[in-house]
Amino acid sequence: MKGRLVSLAVALAALAAPAWAQEWPGWRGPRSDGTTTESGFPVRWSATENVVWKVPLEGTGHSSPVVWGDRIFLTVCLEAKAERKLLCLDRKDGRVVWERTVLTAPLEKKHGL
Repeated sequence: MKGRLVSLAVALAALAAPAWAQEWPGWRGPRSDGTTTESGFPVRWSATENVVWKVPLEGTGHSSPVVWGDRIFLTVCLEAKAERKLLCLDRKDGRVVWERTVLTAPLEKKHGL
């Protein structure tokens, strides 16, 4: 379970560059169609190529990230504890700024994709 979000964090690292100013407020981005007016995004990633930062995160991803200002917001599920958490990461370095448990309840059915 641990580390499943690392891939997400690596992908988000591309969004960490301060030059990319457009906010990403939710699923499919600012216009809800998966596009942005920003340009210059890398088209390839590897363990070291086009990676600004990596951070291991506990749990599994449970939503689309939100990128707003200098923060990235993620929700994760800690299945063994039946907890859902909201994490706030620093966009520049991936440091977890804060985290909050937002729900403790039996797990709901999650879409497989």
